[in-house]
This record gives sequence, C-alpha cells and structure tokens, in this order.
Amino acid sequence: MLILPSIIIGQNNDCGDRPIKPKRIENQTIKNFKKSASFINYKKNLKEWKHCMSPLEMSERDSKRLAEQQKEKLENKQNEPINKCGDRPNKPKRPKGTSIDEFRQTPTHIEYRKNLKIWKQCMSPKELTKPIFSKNPQNTEVIESPCGKKPIKPSRKEGMNHEEYKQSSEYKSYRKQLKKWEGCEEGFRNDLLWGDCGKKPTKPPRSEGVNHEEYKQSPEFQAYRQIMKTWKQCIDANKN
Repeated sequence: MLILPSIIIGQNNDCGDRPIKPKRIENQTIKNFKKSASFINYKKNLKEWKHCMSPLEMSERDSKRLAEQQKEKLENKQNEPINKCGDRPNKPKRPKGTSIDEFRQTPTHIEYRKNLKIWKQCMSPKELTKPIFSKNPQNTEVIESPCGKKPIKPSRKEGMNHEEYKQSSEYKSYRKQLKKWEGCEEGFRNDLLWGDCGKKPTKPPRSEGVNHEEYKQSPEFQAYRQIMKTWKQCIDANKN
C-alpha cells in the first residue's frame, strides 16, 4: 500500500515533480518565512500540483487522452486500403473422435469450404484491376494470369480411404502441379501488388565455404541490400 502512491506519481508525467519547499533563512522567523515571496510561490505551485494529481483530474486527463488515441486510430483505419474480400474464413475445429472424412461431410465444414472458395476467387489476381501499392493511375484494365487454369483435384475412387487417396500417384501428381501453379500465381499476384516498384530483388546465393559474416560483407550482398532498401522505400511511399 505504501508503494502505490509512488507508482501513481511515476505513471503521471503531466503534473511534473512535486514542488520543493524552500529553506528558511537563518534567524528568519516562521511568520516572516511564510510571508516571503519564495514560500508564497511554493504554496501556489503546491496547490496546483495537488489539484493536478487529484484522482478526478487524472481521470479526466486519461479519458481525454484515450479519446484522442481512439480518434487517431479511427483516422488511421479510414486511411487504410479497404479489402473488399474481407478476412480469410476461419477453419472450423474437428471434434474429438471424428475422422477427417466424417468431418469433411459435416455442414460446418461444407459451409467453410464454400466460403473459402468464394474468398479465394475474390482474392485471385484476375479480380485485381490495378496494383494496390502503385500510385500510377494508368493501366486499369484487368490483367490475365499467365499461369493457366488451376489443376483439377482427382476424384477419390470408391472404397479408398483418405490416407490411401493421398498416397495415390494421381493425387501426388496433382499436388506437384498445384504447387507449381500456386507459385506462378503468387509471383503474378506480387507483380500486380508491387506495381511500378518492379519485382522484389532476389537475394544472391552464398558461395560454398563462405561464412555468414563474409557473405554479408561481399560486394554482391551489399549491392543487394542497397537495391532492397530502395525497393522497400518505393513500396512504403506508394502505401502512404
């Protein structure tokens, strides 16, 4: 309990430190000391400080500060680009004792997959009309993806369980094609997002036998860092 006042004082810098009482001059009477300009000024400052440190005054200041912070946060949020697609749908949790196949047949998971498909279509680069991080007003036409159509997932044969299906050659081939297609789509999407800043600089590979510190001091890495810094500045400038 004795520590609490010091914590409160330490957390409130608006009021400053408590005024220091002036020292009485030698042979000066208490009456003359209390009538002196230094003591009168001290009493005035002490009264103002106590008023500032009162719980009511502190509460009002905190409320005002919170209101200003809330207003600033709201203004910053209004200036942020709005994602018309919204957040990615949350995947529902599988109940204990339910197999993957049973869980995928539940209305909850079916609804989740439906919403996820709609969200992915909305977030597809084909839906973008212009680079998000670009101030260039030109080029507002829809740009077609060069990656082609998304690979079609093979159907599972009757009587085959989930694990057997994942180990089949058809599914493995599909996963390989899907990974390649997703990499292509990600690169295409990044090109659109980065806009007039160009592609993200590629980090140079580290030569065999070169340790981390030597690699960081190499001319290739130093040049890459400078190019990356310029590229990031372009991205940040176009965001604002």
